[in-house]
Amino acid sequence: MARTHWAIDQARQPEGAEVSLPSNATFRQMQHLDAMRSPGRAGGRQECGLRTLTVRLNGSSEMQLTIDIQELRTTLGLPYYSLVANGIFSNLRPPQEPAVDMEDIDHLSD
Repeated sequence: MARTHWAIDQARQPEGAEVSLPSNATFRQMQHLDAMRSPGRAGGRQECGLRTLTVRLNGSSEMQLTIDIQELRTTLGLPYYSLVANGIFSNLRPPQEPAVDMEDIDHLSD
């Protein structure tokens, strides 16, 4: 996703502009989503087991609670997989690159 965004962003730059990575939030979000979808993260599946959360109950001071992630997902009615990695972005197919680089005559200045 990040590569596709970069290619579109770069194509919109004026002729002769220096090639650089975008530094906006959209590009960083796409990099994060790409990392979540990477094979090293087991297809985006989150590890099961215990996690420690910091919570406040009824205005109390912060306390550490250790929660079983599978049990929490069951209680909240959530699936046992990442909604981002297996959700709307799982079928993303970048647009095909054109075979021929055409001259942009629509945006030429007079």
